Amino acid sequence: MNKWNPLRVAMYGACLGLLYAASLEIGLWTHPDMYGQAGGGLISGTVVGAILGLLVSGFRNLLVRFFS
Repeated sequence: MNKWNPLRVAMYGACLGLLYAASLEIGLWTHPDMYGQAGGGLISGTVVGAILGLLVSGFRNLLVRFFS
């Protein structure tokens, strides 16, 4: 098995984090009195997604190194 490119996986994780944060903040279930606060959630969702992507790719590459 080939190793994953950590930057590519981080980019995919950031995209997924952004989509998740956008669904939480722009969805129909948000409160209408929360205007002007969407940026912080979108940015933090993107950063958290990128960090999780890096952790997942590092763990997967570690497993590939030891078990192949």
